[in-house]
Amino acid sequence: MKRLLSNLGLALLLFASVAAAQQSASSTSPSAASAQNDAANRQGGSPTSPMPGRVTGDTPTRVQQELDQHLPQDAQVTASVADDGTLKLTGTVKSDADKAKAEEIARKTSNKDINNQIQVKAAENPR
Repeated sequence: MKRLLSNLGLALLLFASVAAAQQSASSTSPSAASAQNDAANRQGGSPTSPMPGRVTGDTPTRVQQELDQHLPQDAQVTASVADDGTLKLTGTVKSDADKAKAEEIARKTSNKDINNQIQVKAAENPR
């Protein structure tokens, strides 16, 4: 009887240690999981990827928030995802400097490829 209880106790300890090892392996940190995902995805599809590539996640939203904060109020610029997966900037601004600033903001906020389609429209002078 003692031998049976001893074997049962050993089996229980072995089972508990295997379960604990599996749980610690499955609870990797989000950054480690992201790094593993980036390694598998050479296009850099993860929003936190250090590699340029396809835009995913909340990247357009973050870029749009930065554009809204740093561009003049009369600038009408929208950040979105283009069909080819790049970050697309569209809309109108009043100067080439504002267009360049919008692209600079997008590059600082996201390391993804930028497709700058912003048009410069000078303010019309009233006659």
